[in-house]
Amino acid sequence: PDPITCWQIVSGRTGWTGYQISHSFGPFSTLVELCPELEMTPEQVAAKCKADNIGLVLDTEHLARDRRPFGPYHGKKPHPFFPGVNLSEGQEPDRGAIKAVVELVAPHVKAVRVKSVASDSVDWLIVNSLVKAPTRHAKLDFVAEYKPPRHTLFNPSAARRHMATFREAMLNRLQG
Repeated sequence: PDPITCWQIVSGRTGWTGYQISHSFGPFSTLVELCPELEMTPEQVAAKCKADNIGLVLDTEHLARDRRPFGPYHGKKPHPFFPGVNLSEGQEPDRGAIKAVVELVAPHVKAVRVKSVASDSVDWLIVNSLVKAPTRHAKLDFVAEYKPPRHTLFNPSAARRHMATFREAMLNRLQG
């Protein structure tokens, strides 16, 4: 929604429950989405969260992607999470490196945005690393956030079926 509606939801004026998620560490940030545009190493992110009591949102897509193409550092600086990997040239981070990043930030993650339920995906490596991290936050919220298949775009019943199937698969994976 627009910023005014977001503020009304977060402040409790609409009857909905919501949280303001920032994409940078600002003076009023309480939840920050982990992304390379923070230009911080995982150690720096964890230290900032601990010092300022800030929670993280872990979006599985953002963790292992390069900076946005329109950003000033795209392809020009080493990646803040995976410095030896050139993601802009199609290289992928090592699974051990992904797991290490997740374990560093695990105590501060409060919510996870899941993009894929495929067992061999990087998304599930990230989710499994977080769930198994001994220092993870006791309560985690998982959000099914998928890209709708083309056949569901103008078919509400197909979209609802796809959402239900995705959600059920996500729950089964988390419980299994």
